Amino acid sequence: MFIQSSIIQLLYFCIQAANQITKIEGLDQLEHLSTLHLRDNQIENLDGFTESLKNLQYINLRYRFYT
Repeated sequence: MFIQSSIIQLLYFCIQAANQITKIEGLDQLEHLSTLHLRDNQIENLDGFTESLKNLQYINLRYRFYT
């Protein structure tokens, strides 16, 4: 499924729990993002966070397993 990047840029809430995510990329395009749920993933580092996430108020990284 293809989603236009202009629609993605308007994303406010993102819930990606238990998806075996290991890397965070492209968050710099989500300037409206306020809530991010990434619990139960295998994220190795938090390098994907940038200063452009000025509206981000809540991050759930519970049970973030390292490989």
